[in-house]
Amino acid sequence: MSPHSPKLEAIFSAALERQTEAEREAYLDRVCARAPELRERVEALVEAHEGVRDFLETPAATPRPPTSTPAGEEPGQDIGPYRLLERLGEGGFGVVWRAQQTEPVRREVAIKIIKLGMDTEQVIARFEVERQALALTDHPNIARVLDAGATETGRPYFVMELVRGVSMSEYCDTHRLNLRQRLELFLDVCRAVQHAHQKGLIHRDLKPTNVLVAISDQRPVPKVIDFGVAKATHQRLTARTLFTERGQLIGTPVYMSPEQAEMSGLDVDTRADIYSLGAMLYEQFTGTTPFEARRLREVGLGEVQRIIREEEPAPPSQRVASMGPERKDHALRRRQDPAHFAQRLRGDLDWIVMKALEKDRTRRYATADALADDVRRYLANEPVLAGAPSTLYRLRKFVRRNRVAVLAGTAVATALFIGAGAAASGFVRAQREARIAKDRSEFWEKVVDRDFADLQGAEVLREAGVVFAPDHPVVSAILLMVAEQAREVGDLDRSEELYGLAIERLAELHAEPHLNHALALARSGSLLADRGEPARAETQLRAALDIGAGLGDEGRAALTESREELAALLRMRKDFEGAVEQLRLAVEARRSAFPDQHDKLSRTLETLADTLKDAGQTGEAAEAARQAVAELELAYPDSVRTADTRLAYGLVLKGLGNRIQAVQELSAGIAFYDGHPGLRGERYVAGVKALSDLLAERPDADAHAEADRLDEELLDVARRLYGPLELADLLDERAQAAERRGALLGALKLNDESLGIRQGRPGSALQVEQTLLAMGRLLSKIAQGGDAPDEAYALAMDFAETLLLRNPERLSVQRLRDLLEFRLQHAQGSEQGLEAIAERDERLSEPSDHPLDLARLSMAHHFLGNGPLAAIYLRGARERAQAALYRDDPLVQSVIREASALIGQ
Repeated sequence: MSPHSPKLEAIFSAALERQTEAEREAYLDRVCARAPELRERVEALVEAHEGVRDFLETPAATPRPPTSTPAGEEPGQDIGPYRLLERLGEGGFGVVWRAQQTEPVRREVAIKIIKLGMDTEQVIARFEVERQALALTDHPNIARVLDAGATETGRPYFVMELVRGVSMSEYCDTHRLNLRQRLELFLDVCRAVQHAHQKGLIHRDLKPTNVLVAISDQRPVPKVIDFGVAKATHQRLTARTLFTERGQLIGTPVYMSPEQAEMSGLDVDTRADIYSLGAMLYEQFTGTTPFEARRLREVGLGEVQRIIREEEPAPPSQRVASMGPERKDHALRRRQDPAHFAQRLRGDLDWIVMKALEKDRTRRYATADALADDVRRYLANEPVLAGAPSTLYRLRKFVRRNRVAVLAGTAVATALFIGAGAAASGFVRAQREARIAKDRSEFWEKVVDRDFADLQGAEVLREAGVVFAPDHPVVSAILLMVAEQAREVGDLDRSEELYGLAIERLAELHAEPHLNHALALARSGSLLADRGEPARAETQLRAALDIGAGLGDEGRAALTESREELAALLRMRKDFEGAVEQLRLAVEARRSAFPDQHDKLSRTLETLADTLKDAGQTGEAAEAARQAVAELELAYPDSVRTADTRLAYGLVLKGLGNRIQAVQELSAGIAFYDGHPGLRGERYVAGVKALSDLLAERPDADAHAEADRLDEELLDVARRLYGPLELADLLDERAQAAERRGALLGALKLNDESLGIRQGRPGSALQVEQTLLAMGRLLSKIAQGGDAPDEAYALAMDFAETLLLRNPERLSVQRLRDLLEFRLQHAQGSEQGLEAIAERDERLSEPSDHPLDLARLSMAHHFLGNGPLAAIYLRGARERAQAALYRDDPLVQSVIREASALIGQ
């Protein structure tokens, strides 16, 4: 029976409708009484469907737990020579522990044990595959198997080297690796997979969480783990292997090859892993998987399989180009210019990824080495073998996916002509029209089977004119189709020519406003915008919108994105009022025509909020941002987009002075990242800065402590995301914020780190001087206070001495250091220290006559009981302080007042 037979699907659907397991069992007993094999397949599909909500993270096929299970392991328990220390996590059927091996060597290891309730025949068979598969491998990028055995209850386990690392995606994003660095890391993964393939093993669940990156010899080393669904291609690992796979979806759908998702009995070979490597590379480039996990999570198993088998993911460059505000975040995590990120991926990188993701496995790279070789060619600026897919190939895939619709559409149009002709001229004319219909249908087959890659517009028209009249609507449709194909493969000159011809034909064909004419103008305008011709693009887009205005709701809805593109052009030339007008109309169109498209509406509202802010209309910007958050809450209540949009809303509220609500929104946006630290980016940093500043404005110590914590958190993120000078700027900025809330020592630390980054860098002399002045000001404030704790004076002295080492000629810092030393010795009640200070100053061949030094000496002698000498120094300090140079110096005047009050003069 075909895996997608109507009977199977009908029984499967009916089984799902049963409310309880007992009802389902009774139903299957009745309809499958004479077809046990059919029942087995239905039960497998039902079982996989019930696990669909979590099968995107773990294998979807989950065996049923037995009626009784042994007790679970606990920390401190011994299993053979291994003591369990800490539970690290669990996969589809195994629990992983960190353990201490006691003999024959002492070392920490990872031990994987069958999960409670999962020790069925099928799972144990799959587990034995994993254990034996790992034993066959010996590669630096594959986690080694060290030992194997069984617990006292008979549950098998195996022991692996403990990989102290994070998933590949998290590592790359956290360390902000650029595209070259990501590709170099990816090459190591390819080498590991190639090694496994040569050993006759297929992983079949390759994904970022099964590739951990650890640091070895100060370089990242990826380790492929979890061969729990590996399959021997040339060896029989266990007699029970076959029984693990019937009717079960093994793997992770967002990284799964079409043949693996098919579950049709087609032998899954090493090329399934090539597809998964392509999906991982796609995610490295775009920050998302070829098919969005959320979408697959929301549909049934059959639809998941159809999507993987039939739908074509957009190439990475197109996926990035279609992103909203998150594109900037994804680009910056890869150290790319957001404006040119899509262009950077277009061409070789698109071709490499899409070749690995081919539906037809015969068109994929044959081996992991072949994929790695093309990556190496790209890195060496050599031509890659993947190459651009031809227009023929793209058209063939389009028409074959939509063959019924394409041919039916042609037949229906032709049938109308046939009917009219028959009524007027009889049967003979009808026969002639039938022949025309046949010729036209065959033309579509030629579109599929002929390569149009090199055909210019006139040639396309001539080809179509053989079977269609020049003014036939289908001719302009063909022109538009080929124009789109040319644009996809990067042939923009030819695409522009074809769009122009299509527009001319449509203008001649339709005297009255027509949607196709408007759409052709809109697509042409979009192309011109991509080509960097804003003036021509604006002309085309306005013409499209003018036609659309005469089409009522249909035109407004279809041209919404064109209106948004026009707004982007107007905003680029600072015509904010014009951009706001277009965006308001786009919002209105989306609300009326697409009320359920919350995601797209939120993007439009976000853009409107940013544009209103640029236009100075902050109140309206806040309302648009609030609406964007509300729409996203409906679409993605717990996502990075929602969190970032909420942060943007909080920033607008802060600008409006609505501090209470701003704190609420910023706090809610930041809270999302507590569970997703690897996603923290530019918007997160901006939100944390704003929240820290708002808390610093409050008078209570708890708010200030929270502001300090937030600054530490955002700087930890910035140290991973930012370049050196960008980080130094942020350090100086946060130092100023710390100073404003009175955290003087914290500000000193930040300035000191900034200074260490800037010193010695060309062109940083001005910033270095500004940072030195800021540190001097902070030291002055600490020295001026007179009531700080001992450790504050000690730390401030350390900073002063560091500054002196960097610039020994800076006498002002030397005076501050001496004043801080006096305060420290006095705070500690050290007469010996005070005597040393006094004696050192008096031994100088040229004693200082600076009022600050004189006032300091007067206080030191006072505390030592030398009253007359203290009075002499104070008198000198007060006289010198009258000079214009010191009259307005707050530190000098403050210390003299302090000394005067102390000595009583």
